[in-house]
Amino acid sequence: MSIKTQKIDSVILLALDGNILGGPESTEINQNLLKFIEEGYKKFIIDLSNVNIMNSSGLGTLIASLTAIKKNGGSLRIAGANNKIQNLFNVTKLNTVFELSETVDIALQFFKES
Repeated sequence: MSIKTQKIDSVILLALDGNILGGPESTEINQNLLKFIEEGYKKFIIDLSNVNIMNSSGLGTLIASLTAIKKNGGSLRIAGANNKIQNLFNVTKLNTVFELSETVDIALQFFKES
């Protein structure tokens, strides 16, 4: 898995590519987020459009990310989840916890309007 980070105005975009199965991927995602949280950023988007597989450990990583962001007064949107990952959010009822957007552009628009 690889992570590309991008600053778009006051929003941090983390574009993930590969599979999110826990382990080293989780550490890398959390380290990236914590770095930006420490720099004072509050708005985050995690782009899953290039993620094919995510398991429960991957969901745990996203929950930890959301917790860290909210603890520091920020907000997180998940963008671009494919049907399989979308179903994982639905089955686990995490679709009621996470803000999901179909695309990064829609997620960015949400932050511009808030």
